[in-house]
Amino acid sequence: MSEQPTATAEQRASTGGQPTATGEQRAATGGQPTGRRAGASPQAKRICAARVEGEVEDPRAKRWQRLPAVNVALHPVPIALQPTRYIRTAWAQRPYGMVRELSARAAHDGQRLHLLVEWVSPTRQIAAGERNPYGEHPFSGPDAFPDAVAVLFPSGGDAPIETMGADDAAINMWRWTAGVPDTVQSLIARGIATEQPVGERSELRARSAGAGERWSVLFSRPLGGGDEEPSFHPGGTGRVGFAAWCGANQERAGLMAACTAWIDLELDA
Repeated sequence: MSEQPTATAEQRASTGGQPTATGEQRAATGGQPTGRRAGASPQAKRICAARVEGEVEDPRAKRWQRLPAVNVALHPVPIALQPTRYIRTAWAQRPYGMVRELSARAAHDGQRLHLLVEWVSPTRQIAAGERNPYGEHPFSGPDAFPDAVAVLFPSGGDAPIETMGADDAAINMWRWTAGVPDTVQSLIARGIATEQPVGERSELRARSAGAGERWSVLFSRPLGGGDEEPSFHPGGTGRVGFAAWCGANQERAGLMAACTAWIDLELDA
């Protein structure tokens, strides 16, 4: 029996471990992978970090477009889990968690893990001249909040993602916040709105690019961990999650959209 080629990380990433259609097959079906209903977003099961060579820390680099994007559904964190009575009361009848989906791509070069996160931003849509559907709050002054996105990792035990960790099971959060300049922090959370900086030793970096209605944010950190940051290694696996905040809707702290389950993260050897 002849040996069959195995799927690459790029192929496995967007199909939860199933081989994807080839470029020729997609071309023959109008760009849609064979065997999948057009327009359907598969539930994210696995993100594979392909091993790459050379510079990958530019979110606009064309090589990122050659890696498969995994769509991740986000859901508002339940109002009952919000940390203060004020928030639970003031937002009981007000929509939040307006970023309902993002896409993620991953790569590593044997030294650093790179995660590219992209999403359509309601804030950027409104800044471009569309009516604000979330109220008449201005984009500057005391009512303004920036867009933000976070990559999440369990830092200890079976950390519950729906509550952003627990006292005995923390979550490491890589959080990027839009601004002039943008900021990125590596944080430890043991519950919603409990984030504390990891420490000065974190070597987390992030670069962002905005184009039209979209944000693209590229996170990068050495594979080795420390100070409650998880470690990664080529050929290894881990788990990852995501959260996002819509600044146009005054979202901050626990007023966010997040995935409801951990996603397997697999690094090519």
